[in-house]
Amino acid sequence: MDWIPQYKTLCHSNVKLFISHGGLLGTQEAVACAVPMLTVPLYADQALNGRAMSDRGVARLVSLKHFDYDSWRVALADLLSNPKPLSPLDTSVYWIEYVLRHKGARHIRSPALDLPLSQQLLLDVIALSIALTIMTTFILYLLFRYLCTRCIKWWPKEKLVLRKDFSKETAFTSVYFGSTK
Repeated sequence: MDWIPQYKTLCHSNVKLFISHGGLLGTQEAVACAVPMLTVPLYADQALNGRAMSDRGVARLVSLKHFDYDSWRVALADLLSNPKPLSPLDTSVYWIEYVLRHKGARHIRSPALDLPLSQQLLLDVIALSIALTIMTTFILYLLFRYLCTRCIKWWPKEKLVLRKDFSKETAFTSVYFGSTK
């Protein structure tokens, strides 16, 4: 076949083992279908994925550096003789029953559930961020003001003169910009 749907194949009841390079998507599909894995990582995150699955007991890792008949035989025998890991449904049922057996299982509750609202909303972090933003803006304003008034020598100095002219027809105010020289 040119292409085989991997997820449907892995979830088939006759599949006993999945030999993979340890890529993230294949690993997720094998875990979802509760199929043990033999991983042979090649590059990138595959070794990390293989070690993580091996630590959880659902995979065995065979390195390309230690690629021999005995390592394959031991890994395959171990994976095929051990019982399969629990399916996601069985795992969820186990943990629901665990929480019921331990009357809420307070020992595995997140401590974040007991925090006061001000800590949950991170009000201290928000206040500090706002204070730093205001302080930075004020410092930049002062610096810009200093640079504009003291450091720019070529800026023409002009004097604002207001003259009020009153005549019989109209009264108006004119603005005159004159040099201070």
